[in-house]
Order: sequence, then structure tokens, then C-alpha cells
Amino acid sequence: MKLKKISDLKRSLEAGTIDVRELIEDCILAGTEFRIHPLGFVASTILVEKQFKVRLHIWPPIGLHEQSADCTIHDHVFEFTSWVLAGAVENIDYPDFKVGSGRSAYSTTYSGVKSVLTRTSMTLELGKAVRKTISQGESYEVKAGCLHETRLAGESGAVTLLITRDTGKASPMVVGSVNGEYQYEFERRIVGLDELRGYLNGIC
Repeated sequence: MKLKKISDLKRSLEAGTIDVRELIEDCILAGTEFRIHPLGFVASTILVEKQFKVRLHIWPPIGLHEQSADCTIHDHVFEFTSWVLAGAVENIDYPDFKVGSGRSAYSTTYSGVKSVLTRTSMTLELGKAVRKTISQGESYEVKAGCLHETRLAGESGAVTLLITRDTGKASPMVVGSVNGEYQYEFERRIVGLDELRGYLNGIC
């Protein structure tokens, strides 16, 4: 599978004709970088067209180091549709969040391959959580600026593919504990080929 245009890829996703292992192998052959993401998965950007990007996420069944288990709720500077190519994930939306006293808001900045969370003076109440499990062959959408978190569902691992569209929002927000650290730093290190193949065992 040779990836050239996002529109062609989207049609294949909607038709359910993507071979996930072939897709990943093609990315490897093309020299695509895979990096550890602070939210506990392996991430790679595999196509870029103007404000659109295609991002591949690999969720190992063993789980990966997160920058903090208290800092998984976040928003985005882009909107996206995510297709589950293997396994299943749970998406949790927080549509009713408001200024309150329950959780601390962190700003996100980037320095090279490091991402840095810094606690702000803003505090939030999250409100009711809306949960949805998305299985292989299904998709879900998240708008820019909406608080959510995505978790691996089950123990077999998962692969998801996102098509994102940048919206111009200044920087993403992460929600953490009011008793959390003032600052968190995370190095998004490159994942080696053997390590990556190990993560894929049992997924696809």
C-alpha cells in the first residue's frame, strides 16, 4: 500500500480495505519515525497535506510509560476522525467542563522532542463523562478544544489511524490533579525497529 493522498486513504478507511500490517510495514520501509507519546502509545505522522495530517497510533497490550497517570485528559489544536484498525479503544468525552475547583489546567509547550506541561492558575470541574468503546472497523470524532481521553480497551492492544485538521488554536490544554507537580517534562524518544515489532505482537 503506497500512501500518496489523504483523500485516497480516507476512501480506503471508509471502505474497510486497509491492511494494517501492510500499512505499518510500508511506513517502516519509508523510514517513518515512530516515537513514544506521553499518553502511553507509539505515534507517527505518516502524511501531511496543508492543514491535514495522518497520524498512526500503536497501543501495545503491555502499556507504555506515561508522563503522569493524572494527566491523560486533554484537548487538541486540531479536530480529527480516528479509525480503529485493530483491537479496540475507549474514548471518554467531558462535554460539560467548566471553571471550578476540581482539577488543574496545564498548558503544553514543546522544546525539540520534549513536551512540557506547566500548571496554570485555572481550575476546572469536568462534569459528566460520556464513554464510548470503538472496535475494529469503527471510527469516532473529536472537535478541537473538546476535553477527552482515549484508553486502550481490552488486553490485546490496538492500532488507530487519525486524520486531523489544524484549526489554529494556540496550544493544547491538559487537565491534571490539583495536587500534581508544577511541571512535567516528557521526551518523545524514537522507537527502534525491534521494539516496534515487539509492540505489534498480538495486535496484527
